[in-house]
Amino acid sequence: MNQLEKEAINKLLADRPDLICEQLYTRSLKKVQKIISMPAWKDPKFQGLLTSTIWNNSNAEEAKKILSMPAWKDPKYAELLTPGIWQSSAEEVQKIISMPEWEDARFAGLLTSNIWKSNAEEVKKILSMPEWEDARFADLLTSNIWKSNAKEVEEKLHLKYWNDSRYEHLLRPSIFANSISNIHRGIELLEQYGISQYITNRSLRRNQEQQKELLEYMVNNKIDLVVENMDGTKRLNPMLNASNTVLRKQYHIDVKSLVQKKKEEFERDE
Repeated sequence: MNQLEKEAINKLLADRPDLICEQLYTRSLKKVQKIISMPAWKDPKFQGLLTSTIWNNSNAEEAKKILSMPAWKDPKYAELLTPGIWQSSAEEVQKIISMPEWEDARFAGLLTSNIWKSNAEEVKKILSMPEWEDARFADLLTSNIWKSNAKEVEEKLHLKYWNDSRYEHLLRPSIFANSISNIHRGIELLEQYGISQYITNRSLRRNQEQQKELLEYMVNNKIDLVVENMDGTKRLNPMLNASNTVLRKQYHIDVKSLVQKKKEEFERDE
């Protein structure tokens, strides 16, 4: 795009600076004009969709097809109208919202805007899994599931840990925020310290190399890895669930520095 056309686009969007981003300049002035001049933006239902994300995958023709779908007249689809919809083509959107699986009460809560992180093929594979007949997995059917693809969902449902009563409490929607490798490594790491039964999905999110150094730091400084609740039951020390930011601000521990220090010590010993 030449400088003149770029300046023309900037002038066109002078009153909408929120729409300006690098991706915008991959479009011609004519295509930008087509999108922002669509009469659909006057409809309150769609006004929140005109954001800079529209320049990622959509064009005027695709946007028009999506916005003109009869489904949007039905209030039950209102939650789907977020800028994330531009991650999908009109064909994908239509396939997803017209799936007969939504008539199944088990899946009713899954049709949310998070679904645009997936695609029709993946959605179909996930909803058709026979594993949903297993009562153990019923609580996993929330929109968090769209953080994983069908292969990842299936692998997580078949992890060996679910046959062990110590880990049944991990079968929560938040399990989909954790990678398979982090689940394996996190459980194995806490098994080394004899406290794996207290593991949480939140504790699995941290880089496991950092988590190991944090555990060693706590042991060396005589900080309990497991603490008691008011009722006498035990739980993982909140430090092991905390984000790196919280660790720095609240506990004054920089786990990245701990890892770096260990590497430097190792290199000196070489």
